Amino acid sequence: MPNGGSDCCGTCWFNSVNKGVAGYPKRDTLRGQGYCEIRSTEIPKPFWTYCANHPHHNPDRVAVPVGPVYVCDNTFDRYEWLPSLDTAAVRLALVSFLNAIPEQPRAEYPSSTSFDEQVIDQLMKWDEKAAIPGLRRVLQFDPFACPVGNFQRVRAVLVGHAVEALGYLARDSAISDIRRCIQCGLASTDSVTEISDLSNTPAAIVRYHATRALRFCSSQEATRLLREATQDSHSEVAAFASGMLQEREKPDPTY
Repeated sequence: MPNGGSDCCGTCWFNSVNKGVAGYPKRDTLRGQGYCEIRSTEIPKPFWTYCANHPHHNPDRVAVPVGPVYVCDNTFDRYEWLPSLDTAAVRLALVSFLNAIPEQPRAEYPSSTSFDEQVIDQLMKWDEKAAIPGLRRVLQFDPFACPVGNFQRVRAVLVGHAVEALGYLARDSAISDIRRCIQCGLASTDSVTEISDLSNTPAAIVRYHATRALRFCSSQEATRLLREATQDSHSEVAAFASGMLQEREKPDPTY
């Protein structure tokens, strides 16, 4: 049985063992290997292996490989096992997926291999500059947008991934975008309430990732924004900004 989540290769319709049907296979196949039809690879432990193409994340049955393949150990953390297939066609498809992401999310199984977030993370990893316009579009999304029903993952997480990816791809050219995100929610009365769990504060999630995006910027304005973030009303955002600022202001050992 899938101990690290039911969004595993063992229940995926792209696993040839399942003959195109999602869900649990017959008992006599539970302990066997699997074969991923869209990545053309054997899956030694299908119930401990995961990717964003699983039907829990990909109900439209997109057959373009999105992001890496992950495996899970007995800590239930997921680690990258196989990198995403990198071809011109796959890059073009992922940029197209990015440009089609809707502001209103749909309910999705809660795991780290969220389809939309994996699209953004992969384009960032590839340093794919064609993603920049699409990332700027996502930054306009309402971070509080939330699907109806179970698994209510707000859009703040996606917006956070987008601002961090934009910082990586555009560097200091993204400063105005990062500045806007680093101020997300600060004008509301909710922002001054101290909540220890970052996941329960959508605006703080955006500010946290915007602070992380400043790692890729070297301008004086980036340093100023880091100093501003050290005063953030959320302790986790402030602590992260302080650590980054200390690293940035260390004396150069070559002098």
